[in-house]
Amino acid sequence: LFGGMAMTLGYLTNSPTIFAHAVLVEVADDVHDSLVLLLRWWPFNGKDTSKLIMYMLPHHMFGLLISFPMILNGWHKNVNAMAIGSALLMAGGITLAVHTIQRSQNRKNAQDAWEQYWIGLLNSSVFYFCRFYVFPVRSYRMLFTEGMWSQMTPATKAVAAFGMLCMTYFNVLVGLDIIVKLDKSLKNAREMGGYDEAVEITTGKLKKYAADTTKNAEQMLEDAKALTVEDIAVAAERTGKASVKALSEIEFDFGDLEKDFNLAVEALNGKIQDLGKIDFKEIQNSEPFLKVQTAVSDTLEKISSELKLS
Repeated sequence: LFGGMAMTLGYLTNSPTIFAHAVLVEVADDVHDSLVLLLRWWPFNGKDTSKLIMYMLPHHMFGLLISFPMILNGWHKNVNAMAIGSALLMAGGITLAVHTIQRSQNRKNAQDAWEQYWIGLLNSSVFYFCRFYVFPVRSYRMLFTEGMWSQMTPATKAVAAFGMLCMTYFNVLVGLDIIVKLDKSLKNAREMGGYDEAVEITTGKLKKYAADTTKNAEQMLEDAKALTVEDIAVAAERTGKASVKALSEIEFDFGDLEKDFNLAVEALNGKIQDLGKIDFKEIQNSEPFLKVQTAVSDTLEKISSELKLS
């Protein structure tokens, strides 16, 4: 969340320095998260992490492979690179916030069930927009429209291509998982009933939330203006030292990797089978989906118009 906010701040203020510091924060997180997954440290405490390794390790490989060449070659000054980093990390931050809200709700309660579905649908819209529109479009502009690809050495091209492949793999895998979970959420909400009442209550909540969010956003903007490059540098340095210390204490047995990989492949096959059982026509023709689809289409159309203007 901190890295995503700092990247977004660098992008919005057109500050490559802030963006570069945010990239280093992301690298520290990539190292830390990869270690706790592979070594099963807290919060896993020895539990099976094979599914998460299948998802998250390629995701972190993107950051680990791209970040240092980006800074050393000056790519962090490119507005498309800043847009990509901001979109990817903020999409992840929003997903974490959504999961936190959904975990606090009761699936057996009609109001909570519908809110879980609507929140999940909103999150999926943000995820698909950031990772299947911003990421590929901005990547193409940066690499080919602006000619960056032709200026790379063969080794740099290989690193960049593999990093892009890792992120695309992660996006597709999580994108499929989102569809499966969204389908289950919709079925559960329809079983609970109470759609009209849920709409009325949720509308009231959203009005209050909008007012509170506006107030909080104004305060965050004031805090961001007071944030200095030195503050970000100190935070990045502390995180980097903690990661280096953790690396020096590694005692890793690679013998379990093959077993973990096989378990992860089985889990992926299960997700694909679940995806094949979904009745997409039933979902597309449902009244809640059609209403949300219309709202999302209108929003994306406005965003597209603003992007064309800019």
